[in-house]
Amino acid sequence: MRIELHTQYTINTWNGRPASDGKPSLIGMPLFFKLISQINRDSLADTALLEVESLLETASQ
Repeated sequence: MRIELHTQYTINTWNGRPASDGKPSLIGMPLFFKLISQINRDSLADTALLEVESLLETASQ
């Protein structure tokens, strides 16, 4: 995959910003995508665990 960034604004958005001079840090797009992927993966695992719990409850009845 190749991404071309043509403006300073998009480069700053991609890279994020460290905290400085009373400004909070901002995460960059790579970290954002990593966190979103983890959330998605965890939500899928949670759904699977709920299904297993439901099956176990049904089996015990």
